Amino acid sequence: EVRNARVEHLGRTSTDLIDSTVMAPDGDLNFPPGQAKMIVSHQGSNQIARYAVHAHHSLVEAYFSGNAVLPVGRDGMVAHNSRVHILDNIVVGANGTGIFLEDGTETGPV
Repeated sequence: EVRNARVEHLGRTSTDLIDSTVMAPDGDLNFPPGQAKMIVSHQGSNQIARYAVHAHHSLVEAYFSGNAVLPVGRDGMVAHNSRVHILDNIVVGANGTGIFLEDGTETGPV
């Protein structure tokens, strides 16, 4: 829940070509069973889904209301496969979209 907040200069994803970090399995790592044996195979420079305000596969209803989201890289508020109430917000300076519904499966008043 994000209500009546000023969110400024958050969100690292830009409108440049997405270049996400990639993890790969590494059998040479000697970790105990059940722990991931992964290494970074590619260090990205523009990770996807780093938005200023983001509901990501939320299992509970989320509320974004009465907020001011100021200069952001790409998208101001993002709902991704979640039920979100996005009401009475101001998004200024987004280089992409102010409010973005990512998959079309999102529900709730916008």
